[in-house]
Amino acid sequence: MITTEQLHQLLLLADPEARAAQYAAEDKDFINLAVAENVLIFDYLKEQVFGSLTPLVVGETKYTRNYGDDELRTQTARLFSDHFGFTVPPNWIFGVGGVSAALECLAFSLLAPGDEVLVPAPAWQGFRWCFEQRPRCRLRLFTTKNHQITVKDVEDALKAYPNAKALVLTNPHNPLGINYAKENLEAIYDLVLKRTKLHIISDEIYALSQTVGVSPAFVSAFTLDAYTRATADQRARVHMVWGLAKDFGLSGFKAGFIVSSSQKVHHAVGGKAPDKEMAWFTPMDSLKQWAVKQMLSRTDGGRLVTTRAMERYRVRLTEARGRVGAELVRQKLPFKRDSSAAQFFWLDLSAWLGRAPDSGAALYPEIDPQEERLAAWIRDEAKVGLLPGRTLSNPVSGWFRMCYTATDTDQVLEAVKRVGELLHGGEAS
Repeated sequence: MITTEQLHQLLLLADPEARAAQYAAEDKDFINLAVAENVLIFDYLKEQVFGSLTPLVVGETKYTRNYGDDELRTQTARLFSDHFGFTVPPNWIFGVGGVSAALECLAFSLLAPGDEVLVPAPAWQGFRWCFEQRPRCRLRLFTTKNHQITVKDVEDALKAYPNAKALVLTNPHNPLGINYAKENLEAIYDLVLKRTKLHIISDEIYALSQTVGVSPAFVSAFTLDAYTRATADQRARVHMVWGLAKDFGLSGFKAGFIVSSSQKVHHAVGGKAPDKEMAWFTPMDSLKQWAVKQMLSRTDGGRLVTTRAMERYRVRLTEARGRVGAELVRQKLPFKRDSSAAQFFWLDLSAWLGRAPDSGAALYPEIDPQEERLAAWIRDEAKVGLLPGRTLSNPVSGWFRMCYTATDTDQVLEAVKRVGELLHGGEAS
């Protein structure tokens, strides 16, 4: 249990995931599955890259291009070609200090204070700070009827918010753990590019977190027919962000990328006199570039380490999801069954709303009190951290996001068992 002073300090943190991480750091027996992180591939990356980094030379301690040198941008373009299926010039790619920074850079580049940004809910809570805190845009959340966003959902959102200037789509989805269907994306992009002036920002940070046989398959924005057949001006309104935090499990690196053909983005992020480049404020610094370029260039048995890493990751992700899903069934904990992308199980614990005792220590006081009490009960008694759905703007209470890649799979299984035994009074297992 935490003290009143500890709780006070935690509540100074705006981000619920940051609160969960800080709380977990105080208790070695706590299993934190509330934070979206990935440990499944680190052993291979350590063996092939991070255990044998070349020594720093003096040039790598000096100022470098803040959005990535030519070598890094070329390597990243090759990665997109190999794994995402699209080819872009390296000068469309800008490295910055994480995907959150990439989103904020796009907001500053494309939007003005007061502009409305459409986001389907539930959604990552960080969009709020990326678009609202400093850019002073206004997030407009809208719900979809069946989680697979359709062109009708977007049309309805545009009617509700006719002055919107951008649409943000997270694909694969956080927290639902699904890929958007290609036919739906084609219709949405066709609508937005041909009949509106909106920008589309495709957040593809979980793009390579795909289990074997996932359906529908992941489709990147830049591979859509609606994009490739569009005019140059229309294509300049499509922007993609991706980073190393999720697929490669390097969240602490804070290494993100913007991909865009827009000259407005190029000038804002890369610089155009008299203004300093935005990447100067959130750089892909020299130490990041030193490490990341080695990861992107290393080979193992004649093939790129990144290629082998993603092959291993897909197998491990599939195995982990299968084992954890089986344990959830065993513990009689309901979850969304058609989600097998990204790194989450979307748990439906609504049956236990109103049954949890009042712990008196609300880590998420901004959400529905019943959902908060359930989260606190699981946290304090099972010693497991789950992220309440209301922190992710889920329209109904009782859903929780569980990241099954945040720690080793045996630990995740132990966490699921603890939650099942708590909620079922020891009967489920």
